[in-house]
Amino acid sequence: MEKFNPVEKIIFKQNVFGDLSEYLKKYKKVLIVTSLTPKTLYLNTLCNFLNENQVCFEVFLLKETSCNQKNLLLLASRSLGADCLVAFGLGSVCDLTKLAAKKQNIPYIVCPTAIANFAALSNICYFKNELKINKIECNFPEKVFVDEGLIAKSPERFITSTFSFIFSFYETYFCEYVNNLLFSNLNFEFLNKLKEILQKTEGLINYVEINKKTVTLNLMDNIIELFTLVYQKNLPFSALNLAAENHTNKKNFGQNCLLSASVLMQVYKNFWSSNLAYQDIPNIQMCLNLLANKGENEQFFFNFCENNKIFTNERFIFKAKSIKQNVLEVLEKTITKISKLSKKLSNLNSTETKCVSAKEIFDGLIYDALKSNNKQLNAILRLGYLNLIV
Repeated sequence: MEKFNPVEKIIFKQNVFGDLSEYLKKYKKVLIVTSLTPKTLYLNTLCNFLNENQVCFEVFLLKETSCNQKNLLLLASRSLGADCLVAFGLGSVCDLTKLAAKKQNIPYIVCPTAIANFAALSNICYFKNELKINKIECNFPEKVFVDEGLIAKSPERFITSTFSFIFSFYETYFCEYVNNLLFSNLNFEFLNKLKEILQKTEGLINYVEINKKTVTLNLMDNIIELFTLVYQKNLPFSALNLAAENHTNKKNFGQNCLLSASVLMQVYKNFWSSNLAYQDIPNIQMCLNLLANKGENEQFFFNFCENNKIFTNERFIFKAKSIKQNVLEVLEKTITKISKLSKKLSNLNSTETKCVSAKEIFDGLIYDALKSNNKQLNAILRLGYLNLIV
């Protein structure tokens, strides 16, 4: 698979349909995957451009937007003979297109129809299988065409959700900061860039009501910049993983990410406020039961314990104690910032948003620690603290 270069692969400009239709001329048969809202608002315009450029295409309309087995089979059946798929929409439209393209071993292109999180840019899809949500790694899109006109018309709830999504990376910033102190990664250039994007985004909140169009376009630009940064760093997304694992309302994925980040920050506060010492290995039976429910085997847990012995040695404990006061100060500031931003975002949104509860996030926290490469979360589980918190 060709390595994805965001700078080359993402086109963000006005009137992008012309560029998209011109690009699709090289394919013999294209299938456009979309849902009701983008079909009603924008599909006719795109089709006019495709016809002008003599692109051979068909349209597959998702009547019910869920990335599940039923829709995947329908899409797979319709896409037979196609040599390129185009995801014209958000969320489940992108996820289904990624998965179908992977199954058929053909390229796909994304054209998001409103502002959103990384769904349109990444190679990850979330597939609903019975009562579980499975995170599946697919190929990256061949190209992403983002139209300024469509982004500027984004609904308020999408704008608020995108703000929340970006602010959930304050938890990532804190984790990377701690990793630098504990393991001398010396990755401060990345931290400064991440902080810069977060602060730029924070500054946009105050101007939403004054100039929504400009703010929304800048917010989309920040999303692309943030994706480019974290993709190059290949970060573990703790809050994002928790939100994806537990959320039930995809339209508010951003808010769920921010809530997950808030819960994780409280877990970190409990850990760093405690008398740091090796207490106990994780509750073995609880971890094994959780892994069994998620389809992982017993060996997975024992591998985790073996790989994370570093967190129980004296050197680690000594280093953790030496940075404790510094970490607590940064932690308090970060928690306060997330709290203030959450209130600002609540004031922006006139309609009540349904988010996953903190209890649901706690229920998945041990599993996320077992699966994540987040060193701080691994240490909290390996030292036994999560047994006391959850």
